[in-house]
Amino acid sequence: MMNPRAEHSLVSRRSLLAFASGLTGAGLLAACGAAPATSVAGTSTSGSASAATSGSASASAAPSTAAATKAAATTASAAATTSAGATGAAKPTATIPAGLQPTTYGGSGGPHLQVWWPNGSKDLALDASAQAFLKTHPTWSIELSYTNGIPKFLTAVASDTAPDVYLYTTDQMLQFAAKGILLPLDDYIAQDKVDMKQYFKAASLDLTYKNKTYGMPEHLDVGSIYQNDRLLQTVGMDPSKGPQSWDDLVAINQHVTKLNGKDLERVGFVPTWGWPVDTVGWLQANGADILNADGTKVAFNNAAGSEALNWVATQIKTLGGTDAINAFKKPYKSGSGDALAHDALATELMGVWDIAYTILKIAPNLALSQWSMPGGPSIPGKQLDFFIAELIFIPSGSKQHDDAWQFVKWHSGPGGQQFIQTVEGAWDIACIPSVAGDPASIKAQPWRTRANELMAKAETSASILSPAGDDMQSAMNKVAADLWAGKQDVSTTMTQMAQQAQAILDKYNSGS
Repeated sequence: MMNPRAEHSLVSRRSLLAFASGLTGAGLLAACGAAPATSVAGTSTSGSASAATSGSASASAAPSTAAATKAAATTASAAATTSAGATGAAKPTATIPAGLQPTTYGGSGGPHLQVWWPNGSKDLALDASAQAFLKTHPTWSIELSYTNGIPKFLTAVASDTAPDVYLYTTDQMLQFAAKGILLPLDDYIAQDKVDMKQYFKAASLDLTYKNKTYGMPEHLDVGSIYQNDRLLQTVGMDPSKGPQSWDDLVAINQHVTKLNGKDLERVGFVPTWGWPVDTVGWLQANGADILNADGTKVAFNNAAGSEALNWVATQIKTLGGTDAINAFKKPYKSGSGDALAHDALATELMGVWDIAYTILKIAPNLALSQWSMPGGPSIPGKQLDFFIAELIFIPSGSKQHDDAWQFVKWHSGPGGQQFIQTVEGAWDIACIPSVAGDPASIKAQPWRTRANELMAKAETSASILSPAGDDMQSAMNKVAADLWAGKQDVSTTMTQMAQQAQAILDKYNSGS
């Protein structure tokens, strides 16, 4: 189970992103909605996590390029609808699930803002932030909508009825910015003297496109190695340091993996489970850049890239192949965190949401450690921490840029960011270190201390930072699936991956 607040269903997201046939074409993101409140107890140790989940005057922007925006969005919207129909994926619909009807807060007489959270879930942090903002703007009102995915957004932009504020992840921001659908925010940032250095480094790495800022930080998540210390101790291994190399991951499998007849009963590490464990993540973890410096050429078709693919394929084969792994995974409906919490998995690369949403709900007193991902054979001694960022931005075709900025500035600042970690069932990470480390938040969820340490080091994006990135990542994963299944060799896989990714990049660069 992926992050139920931050992310989007992999199948539906890629179908919806098919508007990119008008932008670029169609990561590894997934999710549903806010989880029910949970309450789990535990203690925190050095490098470990065990916890309780707690409830609890503007610049004038650049002139709107409305005509260009509308034309781009019209093309994109048509492509999205066509693709969704062709794949059988969800289409825009007037039917809104129970409990997800738009909610309006505030007074009357002042500006009315439409804020769209597209992920098909109640965003309790956004609700709380909006209500707090309105306390200082008593005549304003804000309507929050929760089910406005990409096709609906693009249709609104094309029909000149764009919302005032929209939220989505970095890869989508880049695609929107490339087509002029978003408003540059640099003038607002400069006039209001917003301190962009207040954020975690990861929150600031992907806010820009062609030297203009199009998004502000909304929340962060970090991908780390999670380790079931109890299980490692059971098989005689020392859990105090965490894996320092890919050889250590191999050793964990050798010590922990156990068969029941021919079936996997217990596994040390599965290279194709958790997050982010797609081809892009493994290539980066072995030091292979995905793109060259100017983002015009793929750069992973090299020895380090091939070494990474071969290592993953070898580990899959050692575990009995993809069929054996899939059979092992089947009972654990909530994913790798579910297996880890049930002592069936010792170590895995996972997103921070797995702690509170899955692991500690199942095993509240589990001795759980969090570690950086060790670099592969091509970068021995290196460590990586992956991140994904949700951003908040203003459509260029919206009608209330100045007023929208006031809310965007609030929600991405200390006042709004506090709710990322304090609302009921929270597990994402606030984008400002001082907010993320608030003593009350740490007391409620002690695992955040270690998560924040890893977040402070994170600078490896789980997405390809290019408007073409999402399509590239999809194509690369599809090609790699044949390698994982033992249907083709590393050389063929690498060649096909590079060719397909470059073709997608070229299509974007040509503007076609």
